[in-house]
Amino acid sequence: MAVLSSMMGWYFRKRMLSIEHGLKHAAETQHKVLKRLIDDAKDTEWGKQFDYRSIKSYSDFKQRVPIQDYDSLKPYIEKVMKGEVKCFVARRNHMVCQKQWHHQRQKQIHTSQF
Repeated sequence: MAVLSSMMGWYFRKRMLSIEHGLKHAAETQHKVLKRLIDDAKDTEWGKQFDYRSIKSYSDFKQRVPIQDYDSLKPYIEKVMKGEVKCFVARRNHMVCQKQWHHQRQKQIHTSQF
């Protein structure tokens, strides 16, 4: 049990240092996350449609990728639900949840592992 406690303590200390770094350097952290997400999706159908390869900043992303609603994303979500890879996200679909808000139609929300 002591070994498990020691390992968990090490993990949580390391995780807290990572969180603290993210808080101290929020803009840099957000830029790195955006860059990773863009790099991961640049060869997907979605990434090609919005030319992710040429996006270098948040400003580029904001200009190139319009705000979407569920109906505009639905064709991509349906492809992901059928098991297609690299249409909307670069990673294999991990889970699809069905969500229904009060007085709204049911929607599928996908998650992938990072």
